[in-house]
Amino acid sequence: MYLNFASETRALSVNKQQTMGRYEAALRGSFLGTSLGEEDELLHAALAFAAGIVDTPPRAPLGVRVSAPLALAALQMVRTSVVGFRVADAEPWTRVIREASVSADARARCASVLGDVWLRLAGIGKSLEGAFNTLEEVEAAARSEGFAEMVVEAAALQALVCTQGSLADATRIARRASRMSRSVAMPQLEYLSILV
Repeated sequence: MYLNFASETRALSVNKQQTMGRYEAALRGSFLGTSLGEEDELLHAALAFAAGIVDTPPRAPLGVRVSAPLALAALQMVRTSVVGFRVADAEPWTRVIREASVSADARARCASVLGDVWLRLAGIGKSLEGAFNTLEEVEAAARSEGFAEMVVEAAALQALVCTQGSLADATRIARRASRMSRSVAMPQLEYLSILV
């Protein structure tokens, strides 16, 4: 029984690495590769919808454990809904964002916080009070885990939150996010940082 569990765990670990590799490749503008499973397909569909490759958004799954790929798909759908001024489209994904906050996976927890801040920026949920400090914590956690895309997004969101107060601070932070996005060669994040 232990051998089966160990081999299944190893297979899941390989699949997770491949899924995260595909996610990072998509952020760099490459949609090559085949999907590994339902979660990988859902993440791929969310990214393809955001890029305008497909017209129909993927549906949020119900009653499943929130993993990193699912949390990233939810983050992508929330981000796409807010940036596209279609906040109502984010509604089915808010449950996934909330549930990801208690995930055992660090990437899922970071995605949860980022998704929550996007929703707060759109006026859904809590106010923006404390969001800047939370984003600083996420940036530090993402940096220590090596989640480059989340480091940049956390910085870009910090800049957006700062627009409520100091535009000089917001500009400084947005420029830092832009420089970071260029250094990791992720054009989608560079576009976000430059727009901020």
